[in-house]
Amino acid sequence: MPIVEQMQDGDVGFAGVNMRLEPGQLQPGFVASAKNKRFNNGVAEPRFGIKKVMWANPKNSGTAPNVGLDDYTNVKGIGTFNDPNGNNWLLIATQEKIYAVREGNPTKTLNTGMSNTADCTFVQCFNNVILFRGEDLSPLQMSDINTGFVAVTQTSSDTAIDENDSDGTETIPNANNGIFFQNRLLIPHSRDLVAASDYLNYTRYQPVLSNFRVNQGSEDSLVALWKFDASTILCFKESSVYAVRNIYGNLADIFLDEISRGYGLKSAKAVVTVGKDIWFLSDQRGVVSLAVSESGKLQGVDAPVSEPIQPLIDRINWAYADKSAAAWHNNKYYLAVPIDGSTTNNAILVYDFRNQAWSGFDQSSEINGLTDFVTFKYLGAKRLFFMANGFLNLYDDPNLSGFVDETVDTSNSSSRNISHTQISTELLTRGYKCGAEDMKRFQQANVTVSTNGVVGGSGGIDITAVFDGVEETHALVTDKRFDRTKYHQPFDKADFPEDNSNGEYLVAFREDYSTDLSSTANTVTATASAIDGDYTSGGGVSVNAIAKRIQKNTQITFATTGGVLTLSADAAAGATALFGTITDGGISVSTPTGTYKSIDLGSNGINPDIHQESIQKNRLNKSGRYAQLKISNDLGRAKVVGTAVSALPGKTMVTERV
Repeated sequence: MPIVEQMQDGDVGFAGVNMRLEPGQLQPGFVASAKNKRFNNGVAEPRFGIKKVMWANPKNSGTAPNVGLDDYTNVKGIGTFNDPNGNNWLLIATQEKIYAVREGNPTKTLNTGMSNTADCTFVQCFNNVILFRGEDLSPLQMSDINTGFVAVTQTSSDTAIDENDSDGTETIPNANNGIFFQNRLLIPHSRDLVAASDYLNYTRYQPVLSNFRVNQGSEDSLVALWKFDASTILCFKESSVYAVRNIYGNLADIFLDEISRGYGLKSAKAVVTVGKDIWFLSDQRGVVSLAVSESGKLQGVDAPVSEPIQPLIDRINWAYADKSAAAWHNNKYYLAVPIDGSTTNNAILVYDFRNQAWSGFDQSSEINGLTDFVTFKYLGAKRLFFMANGFLNLYDDPNLSGFVDETVDTSNSSSRNISHTQISTELLTRGYKCGAEDMKRFQQANVTVSTNGVVGGSGGIDITAVFDGVEETHALVTDKRFDRTKYHQPFDKADFPEDNSNGEYLVAFREDYSTDLSSTANTVTATASAIDGDYTSGGGVSVNAIAKRIQKNTQITFATTGGVLTLSADAAAGATALFGTITDGGISVSTPTGTYKSIDLGSNGINPDIHQESIQKNRLNKSGRYAQLKISNDLGRAKVVGTAVSALPGKTMVTERV
């Protein structure tokens, strides 16, 4: 009797998510869903962590060694300001105060006793920044960071400029937002009006000559203005989109061009420029793109760009989506939305332009309550931040964010308060049909993973086979974990000592290469336990960047001067050991003096971020038209490198004639 050959299927790489198609119809490399995942170089890996940057958030009321973080209360808006001296500041408006922060500087409280009841928007104009506070409060302006915000008052315009007129001017109107365009401040107000300030003067406008209406008589109101090109702005209304063209000179030649009457913008913060296109969130269509056609005409793309993740769009709570926020950074589009009945943003949808595909969505307790994104220069590069629950967070940064989410226990005002939360990930593959549309008997499912820190006493990797049909699942792997001290081969190799006293840290075939100093032998001693900010000592060792690395095999003493923790000369000479509890800007200990563990770097050094690859082989004996693999993890990092599934035909009939 002939042997029936097994049929094979699987993925050798991953590109993105398509939730719209039936799982069995997906192309190789696409998955049915993903949470907290990124698709880089064909590997489905966890996103990077959410980090609390010390200089960007207030300090709590504790004293050394218990210096932690406090939150901004009732945040109404965030923005940036480039002052006349070329210094960039992050601005935070709360209900009662306005703050300014930047790397290497203490937090500045610019204004107190405010009554900002509505959402606020910052707009830079020349060397000034305007704060719009809603239609019930007048806007404020700031030109000097040391003076803070003051009321906007009319200043004289240069009437020698053809664009300006001396008659009939008023102070710029109250509004929710505005844009600086063609040396004018453009302000949407009074439902469907756009006020254009004087040329080179943001303080006043002419209601008769410089106040144009967008689609008078329609039922929808203006939501936001957006720059499209050098002479065109987009006017987003609730259910329509218009372009105002020829904005230059005395505005005599402007004209209105209707782009769409069928859909508009849901939230003023949910529109961004991505390359040459404009992406925005519409409650009628999801994420929509406006693009330039070959003829140069601006037009809406027929199919929403969110079509591949329509099931996620369907989960948005549209009654509260007017607070949605979007950003474009590092070739990715991020959209924060409320899903599953939430009244605040609790998920971030991610699109990767390098893969031209969605990456699924991110969720975390630190994302809940997200109000806005902002990009800001930090440590020499533009990085993405977001505000959520009163804390400014660094987000999705491959160099600084780390492998865990940082969270703050605000209920404990006398401690540092920062703790770490594991990033929970989930990936559901396409439906593997093994080359046949009919029923088949699945025999085996292999998953290749690359892991770091999947160790400990609880949690780990789960793998479940999901078959077509109702709730047809089969658990293959539950809470899979690895051991830092054990080797895959040879079977009789002695356990690795976690302090690397044998110098074999980088020897091949160890199960896990992460580092935990809780059981190592060498010690370093701290005589004080608070680092306030980013400091260097001696040979330029940065406490912020290399806080985990101290001199090898040496007992190092920390000392404080004026509350600032410094490193001894030995410590500054080389960064060669690891601390387990030091985070950005500080050490957390219960007493002023504490003992910490170190690790011997040996002659070859260590790399605590290295991942180890393994194949999880699993037997199956289930029938179906296709099989999916759901791979989840809640401990350390687990990259999904590839999958392989084998099956036999459901019915095999062999007839032999002689």
